[in-house]
Amino acid sequence: KMVESASPLNEELLADSLLQMGNIFVKSNEPDMAVEKLQECLNIKKNVFGPENEHVADVNYALGLAYEKASDTDKATTHLAEALRFFKMKRNKAGAANVYH
Repeated sequence: KMVESASPLNEELLADSLLQMGNIFVKSNEPDMAVEKLQECLNIKKNVFGPENEHVADVNYALGLAYEKASDTDKATTHLAEALRFFKMKRNKAGAANVYH
């Protein structure tokens, strides 16, 4: 873990930074580094917001793309399906449309 922090705000800021780093690694064609950062981000977001939250769904979507780039179809499908399930449950059409890209 990069930083031990005491407050939920610090945890949230750390998670947001990890999400951005993960997205950069995906775009830089370094999916293994992306997965590592995004998985840490997902753990923090679940801890801060709970599992049924749009922030968590966004990270699941990003993780799905990272696994897709890493050619891990099973894990990509799992994370994309979880993001899609949440977006459909909340009737978030834009989020659901992104999953279908």
